Amino acid sequence: MNNKSALLFIHAQTSLHPGSGTSTGAIDLPVQRERHTDWPLIPGSTVKGVLRDYCRLKEIENREISGDTEGDNKKSCFQKADEVAALECVFGPSQKSNRADEHAGALAVTDARILLFPVRSLCGLFAWVTCPAVLDRLRRDAKFLTDMPMLVPEIPLGNDKDAFVSLSDALLVKNPFEGSNMVLEEFDFKASKQEGNGLQTFAKTIAEKLDLKRLETHLAVISDDMFTYFVKNATEVNPKS
Repeated sequence: MNNKSALLFIHAQTSLHPGSGTSTGAIDLPVQRERHTDWPLIPGSTVKGVLRDYCRLKEIENREISGDTEGDNKKSCFQKADEVAALECVFGPSQKSNRADEHAGALAVTDARILLFPVRSLCGLFAWVTCPAVLDRLRRDAKFLTDMPMLVPEIPLGNDKDAFVSLSDALLVKNPFEGSNMVLEEFDFKASKQEGNGLQTFAKTIAEKLDLKRLETHLAVISDDMFTYFVKNATEVNPKS
């Protein structure tokens, strides 16, 4: 069997809410999080479902599939699209068909795990932050992919006040106070540019894949603990209407 694998990068351009379905405290519908890190995630089944739905819509458009209007066993255009051989091969038979247990789909999707998180910055409007633990996980995942070599920098951080930035001036305040030159939310950091071009090259690589030019100049690496604090306490909370 010829197995192929690839990394999929997702850029949420609007608010994203993979709900957990259970309430905790004042938050009625919190986002799903990893048990061991408390970082947000999108379940693989959700990602696969979205991909399947997109492919169904493309099949309906390309093949001009229409739903039945007459007969005892009427089928919608979506049911007909689910029966296209290529779509069944990739995603497996539809749960609504009588062949749902015949075979699994050829596509396996893992959970979508966080790489970068936007945090309000005193300078530069906002920063895309990540941390050494996230980069270590990405490095491990990329190592097993033969079709996508990626140079993920190793970032040593001394304490929670330290940070590294991809560009030396985009996020830094002009007149630092007591050595702190970057402010994210209410926290101040002592940020510097990493020796060599590892972080800058990494930022450029991800920016090209996401078509996100701003990332090249607004990437910051902070400690694991501070990253965890931001993804737990700086997510957007929207009231239900």
